[in-house]
Amino acid sequence: MTTLVQRFLAPPPRNVGGGDLVTRVVATGVLILLVAMVAPQAHVPYGLMKISLLVVAEFGLLNLMLGLFLRTETFFAGAQLFATPLVMLWLSSRQPWVGIAIGLAVTVVGIAAILTRRSRINAALEIDSLKVPLEVAEAAAAPPGAPK
Repeated sequence: MTTLVQRFLAPPPRNVGGGDLVTRVVATGVLILLVAMVAPQAHVPYGLMKISLLVVAEFGLLNLMLGLFLRTETFFAGAQLFATPLVMLWLSSRQPWVGIAIGLAVTVVGIAAILTRRSRINAALEIDSLKVPLEVAEAAAAPPGAPK
């Protein structure tokens, strides 16, 4: 049996799709907006920024719980939306540029997973959200006009 580190370091197969892909697109878009909001040049009031970051962290926790309890495979989006806004909030009053750099780094990882449909985190956790249900695969393989 391979270890978690070996699975993480191995080249991942295409394993991102379905609802996991949709949640990653939404999570990455939300993080781009949050990074822009945290930038000092945005002149967003601290109270509004704090509430926005906490609301997004709450949605991330919801995604994480859906992934854990309902097997919806939204782990990455949940972790991305839960941890990153909290770190950005903690750093926003101390070192906002470090918070922005962390937000951008997580966003780049999300964009790479969306574009390539490969995720090292999914591979390490042995999650394959690209699986196609058997009925859909059989219907796609059947010749046109065949009885269903």
